[in-house]
Amino acid sequence: MNCVSNKNLAGQTLLIGGAVLISALGANAAGSSVTASPVASPASAAKAAAPAPATPPAPAAAPLKELPDTATAAEVNGVKIPMKDINNAIDAIKKRQPNLADGSAAANAELTKFRQDMLHDLVDFELLLQEAKKRNITPDPKDVDAEVWQIKRQFPSPDAFSQWLKATDQTEAELRQSTVDNMSVEALGNQLSVDATVSDADLQKFYNDNKDRFVVPESVQVSHILIAVPQDANDADKKKLQDQAQKVLKEALKPGADFGALAAKYSDDKATADKGGSLGLLVQVDKGSWKPIVDAAFAATPGKVIPKLITSDFGFHIVDPIEKKPSKQLTLDDVRTDIKPMVLHQKVEIAIDAEIQKLRKSATIKTNI
Repeated sequence: MNCVSNKNLAGQTLLIGGAVLISALGANAAGSSVTASPVASPASAAKAAAPAPATPPAPAAAPLKELPDTATAAEVNGVKIPMKDINNAIDAIKKRQPNLADGSAAANAELTKFRQDMLHDLVDFELLLQEAKKRNITPDPKDVDAEVWQIKRQFPSPDAFSQWLKATDQTEAELRQSTVDNMSVEALGNQLSVDATVSDADLQKFYNDNKDRFVVPESVQVSHILIAVPQDANDADKKKLQDQAQKVLKEALKPGADFGALAAKYSDDKATADKGGSLGLLVQVDKGSWKPIVDAAFAATPGKVIPKLITSDFGFHIVDPIEKKPSKQLTLDDVRTDIKPMVLHQKVEIAIDAEIQKLRKSATIKTNI
């Protein structure tokens, strides 16, 4: 199961990615309470399920077949899935990734795949929802109230919440219904996976199959002092700040210098100044704007302040690579607690997938796209 989708009655599409749904179900299988996944906006739904742009470009595809919002994308045992659900998500992904809105063959191929995947997930969700209803699985109204309240409280005001409802083309009643549907399907998943357990053999196999994921990379504990350079600084101002940084560097290089005290006194990085300038442990994948510091710290001798200024997008840095730590392969005992939920989630997903396949075989499904 790639992901399970819930259709919001107002046309907003909620995609519950496997990781999200299974996380909730797995928590319940382990004995914890389940919290329904929050309703996602169309943009976040598209983000959750959208395939990455093809590289190299996707093969040529026929123009995307557009169907109006009033059309029916599919019917599952007579229950219609409106095209509006899918169109809203398509519009959202086009806004997120403008390259998918250019009408090219490559873009159409991506959107066609996205639409087919989404329709498949919507059908899966509808099948699970119908099964939940057959089993008379319904969430406690108080739990639904609490979940809807959790959604509301994310907004700064009732007016902002109302504006969001309007923007996503739904009413509060429809939002509540979609929340009920989500919680019903999650409860069904809990029933399907109630017997899921994780043995030591399961953990050992998962660890062996994913051993390369449990490696702590080589790292360097780094502290720094930043003399910030404003983006609009002219050459004269940059020179003054560089001279200031050189004076601080000179102090930091003196025998017995207290780097932490210097950071507290001079550093423009207020988030670290009172912590001795500590940036914590940096690894070589830490790049971006921090790349010059990362590269310099790994190349330097640990325990000695680097005897030159390091320049980054932020300004001038005095860098102290305190300690270098080699990479380390974690043992199963090191990660046992972390991987147990992962293995449980896999088992829960298998149980839900098996139910979906059974329901598909006995269902009447008609698709129009």
